[in-house]
Amino acid sequence: MFDQTFKTAADTALNQMKQAFAAFGGTPGAMTPPPALKDFAVRAADAAKAGLAEAETASLAAAAKAEKAAVAAAGTGAALMRDAFAGAVANANLVIDATRDVLAAPSLQAALERQVAFAKAFADDNRARAEAGFATLRGLATEGAETLRTEAEAIVTKATKATKAAKAA
Repeated sequence: MFDQTFKTAADTALNQMKQAFAAFGGTPGAMTPPPALKDFAVRAADAAKAGLAEAETASLAAAAKAEKAAVAAAGTGAALMRDAFAGAVANANLVIDATRDVLAAPSLQAALERQVAFAKAFADDNRARAEAGFATLRGLATEGAETLRTEAEAIVTKATKATKAAKAA
């Protein structure tokens, strides 16, 4: 009983599938799409093409800004290197001047006072240079992050508009 019911249900489903596929068995080209469907497809393709052109323009602008940021970063890196070399030269000059000053001291106590003054000046100068370097790097990182955020928002906005335009068409 169960086998017969199962076979009948399977035969019925198979016959329905055969009928569904038979509808597609016509000769190709015999069916012509309605003009409204053609018009819809053309409008959708045009809208997609316009959206793609907008996205391409936005991505090229973002790439140009990223390139400009990379060049600025390279310039900042070169400036930081120049500052590091200038700091090394300044430190060497401080050491030489302090050595002369300590050696010219009239007493051991004066020499120690001059050595302490040198150590304080040396530390203050290097701290100031380090703070300036970190401020430059912080500014560069903040500017770069802001540029990336702005460009990402612009690309998302244009992609959303292009998607809406394609759906509307």
